[in-house]
Amino acid sequence: MEAVPFLATFVGLMYLTWRRHRRTPRLAAGIGVLDNFDVDAAVAVHVAHREATERRLPVTPTHLLYGLLQTDAFAAALGDRAAAIEERVLAALGERPVDFALGVEIEAHTSVAAQHEHRQATVADLWFRLARTTAAEFIPDPSAVLFTLVHKLPEPPAAHADPEVHVVIRNDDYTPMRFVSYVVHAIFERTPEDAVAVMRAAHEQGRAIVGRFPTPRAIELVTAARAKARESGYPLWLELEPW
Repeated sequence: MEAVPFLATFVGLMYLTWRRHRRTPRLAAGIGVLDNFDVDAAVAVHVAHREATERRLPVTPTHLLYGLLQTDAFAAALGDRAAAIEERVLAALGERPVDFALGVEIEAHTSVAAQHEHRQATVADLWFRLARTTAAEFIPDPSAVLFTLVHKLPEPPAAHADPEVHVVIRNDDYTPMRFVSYVVHAIFERTPEDAVAVMRAAHEQGRAIVGRFPTPRAIELVTAARAKARESGYPLWLELEPW
């Protein structure tokens, strides 16, 4: 009879272990971090999980992209291409994805990065990371979409009627400070000290003047800097203003 309490305890421990393992995939899948996403981003993640669950698959970048397509902000950034892209994504979801684990990692990294900045994660945060995965293959210009999501405006034209202009740089939450300093130094040919000063001014005040140039030269430099930023996946804002 003494074996009965021992058996009951053993069975209880096994049950608790089973329950813990049952809960782990739900937490790992990002369900527990949704509180740190704003409304639109939470909708995107929820739709991605629902779609993956219905197909009995882990969440992938393609599922998350499908979720983003259901938000007004992301659809607006795509413009009239949104419907066609959604059709392609749905067709891809009908096949077996190969990027299984990345969906969970993207959600976790997005949440942690936003927490570090004391804010909720956004649709732009999700796309910033998705744009570096296979999901970017569905979008003709991933960097342009990110730029529009971050700045709420399309990129301004690199043109101006004045013979000389100021080149202005704006701060954002995605372009690293070291990259801004690099661009100001390497492309606009400011000294390393000046480049850091421009970067800090943009970071602290929201914008900074990189320098004054003849307009043709300014256009050439801004075009080169934008190309470098897009190549690196950063939504760096550069524009020409009258001096």
